[in-house]
Amino acid sequence: MRMLDDAYASKFDLIVTREVSRFARNTVDTLIETRKLKKAGVEVYFKEDGIRSHLSDLGIKQAKMRRNQEIKIDIYIREKD
Repeated sequence: MRMLDDAYASKFDLIVTREVSRFARNTVDTLIETRKLKKAGVEVYFKEDGIRSHLSDLGIKQAKMRRNQEIKIDIYIREKD
């Protein structure tokens, strides 16, 4: 929470995180928080997903869906082994 408090206090204007799934517990929380940060002038960059929050919410949704699909595929493959 300190990072978010500092962001809202305008201590920085960019948050870099590895991927969308590392930012929040679920897609809804990610979208809500990135929208609030965007209004506060803070961009979130998801490095491995190549998404900049200032450009689109759609990319965040797609990355979360893709990640969930990868997890399902991985589980399926492991069950078959």
